[in-house]
Amino acid sequence: MKHPKVIPGTPQPLDDTPLGLSEPTDSFLSRFMLLGKGICDEAPAHIAVHLIQDLTDAPAPYVHAHCHPSFDEIGLVIGQPGALEYEMVLDGEVHRVCAPACICIPAGTLHRARAVRGSGAYVCMLMDPRGPNASNTVKAGS
Repeated sequence: MKHPKVIPGTPQPLDDTPLGLSEPTDSFLSRFMLLGKGICDEAPAHIAVHLIQDLTDAPAPYVHAHCHPSFDEIGLVIGQPGALEYEMVLDGEVHRVCAPACICIPAGTLHRARAVRGSGAYVCMLMDPRGPNASNTVKAGS
């Protein structure tokens, strides 16, 4: 970017991307796009945040397993220590991750994330400004 910018988060339904399922998540999850081609032409990456509130029972998966063949992804689980728990499936291996934590997902890794319990935020940073709409993003089974 050539000039400093302050960009407010834009609400984004989970099923606005090809990766989100249309299962209702309104009761515990709010998604906001913070940076990406959709809101800033000069964006160097795609950043979205999932705000999780008072989740007590793990929901069914609400994002398709997928991979990004040509760019990396970084996930941040943010909250007080232990306040938010996420399930990360990375190339078929299930990991339980509690806040605060960072998940590095190299290009080509089949992955899926979902909140399991608690309150906090999951920040998803895709190293391509087109984000999940990049033409090379592949859903499992596609």
